[in-house]
Parts: sequence; structure tokens; C-alpha cells
Amino acid sequence: MNKREINFSCFPSGKRGQVYLIAAMVIIAVLIGFATISNYSGSKVPAGITNLKNILEIESWKVLDYSVVHGSWVVDNFTKEFADYSGEDIEIVYITGEENFIEAYKYNESVKEPVGFTREGNIAKVNYNGVEYDFELNTGMNFHFIIAQQVGGEQYIVTSKDE
Repeated sequence: MNKREINFSCFPSGKRGQVYLIAAMVIIAVLIGFATISNYSGSKVPAGITNLKNILEIESWKVLDYSVVHGSWVVDNFTKEFADYSGEDIEIVYITGEENFIEAYKYNESVKEPVGFTREGNIAKVNYNGVEYDFELNTGMNFHFIIAQQVGGEQYIVTSKDE
């Protein structure tokens, strides 16, 4: 008697390896998706603080050119006005002055407050909120800054040395 074997397999014989190949590709695609999402979900600096940085960079060059002729009080006046312009939720630390007289300061309700820093050669090291920022000092006038903004419990910081 010739009995027929009943094939309960969902796949024709010789095609079982394709299932494992497809399953492996699906698993790899899911893992790549998770890796991409976790890398993408990093924090981004809000556009407002980035725009403020760009404006401050442009205007500071004009003010430095003007201060060469009219005196350093122009820089002090500019930094105070710009701190008022930037808004209450933004704090700006300025590092300004000529190579032999550098000062770091911020404005708190229009009052100039010194910010501690150390100088090592031509590097000014400013400690802001527990993080040390290094700024290269040039001969002549210097103008550097740290801009900080609180948004939704997160603090975002940009500096004049950021690209």
C-alpha cells in the first residue's frame, strides 16, 4: 500500500530558509528604526536663541568698530541695551575688553553684575552654571558671550564660539 504523506507545512519543501531570512530582515529593520528614533530625539536649540546669537554676532562687530573711535563706554551701553532687548527668560554673559583688561559680566534687571573667570595666557575661562567655557582672547578688543535660555525645564546655551 502506498500511503501519501500529508504535508502540514505552510511552505513548500525547500523554501523554509526564506522565512528565516525575511524574519531576520524585519528584526534588523526594527532595530535600525529604534536606533534612528533614539538619535533623532536629541534636544535642539530653540530658533529664538539661535536668532539672538546671530543678531548679537552681527551687531557686536559694528559696535566694536564704532567703539574704536568713540571709546569703550559704547560696548557697555550696547551690552546693557541688548540684555534688555533679549527678554527676561534669556541670560547673557558678556566677556569684553582689551587684551590687558578683560571683564566678564551679566545684567540682572539692568544692573551690571560681575561673573567670575580665570585667565590662562590668551584664554579666558568662564564658569557658568557649573560648566567651564573657554574663549580665546585676541590682541585689541574682545567680545564673546554666553546666551542661556530656560524652555520647559530645559536650559539651552549657545556661545560666540559655537559654529
